[in-house]
Amino acid sequence: MTHPQSKVEVFAAIRRDSRAGLSGRQIAIKYRVSRNTVAEALRQPWPEPKKKMAPRASRLDEFKPLIDEMLRADLDAPRKQRHTTGLPRLTCHQLRHTCLTCLREAGMALEAVQAQAGHRSIESTRIYIHLANAWLTEQYLQASTAIDADRAGV
Repeated sequence: MTHPQSKVEVFAAIRRDSRAGLSGRQIAIKYRVSRNTVAEALRQPWPEPKKKMAPRASRLDEFKPLIDEMLRADLDAPRKQRHTTGLPRLTCHQLRHTCLTCLREAGMALEAVQAQAGHRSIESTRIYIHLANAWLTEQYLQASTAIDADRAGV
């Protein structure tokens, strides 16, 4: 025996079985729903529509007007001007990569960049950011200088 798929079909089947003489408990067991659902189906022919989820707040909400302005300026520029500037057209995703890379290069901890990006895994953040060779060299030199200073002090 196949069970109805949609909630409307379940409501119709519950009403049909109720008219056939099945108890509310038997109907609930048969269709694997709560007795409240059975009572609701007997009270009204159509299920209540699902509640819409409230939109989530984004960490970038405060920057959206600025980002929108930049993107609109690029789209509103004459086609010839866009090509002669030498700058490629950027997508929102590319801007996100750029922003996170700039944060990391400015000295923000990788874990903080991960939290800002909303990544669950630190590996996602490592793949996401693209560090410049000059920045990596500078970080290496700072670390080696600190290590040498520790050794000289010991």
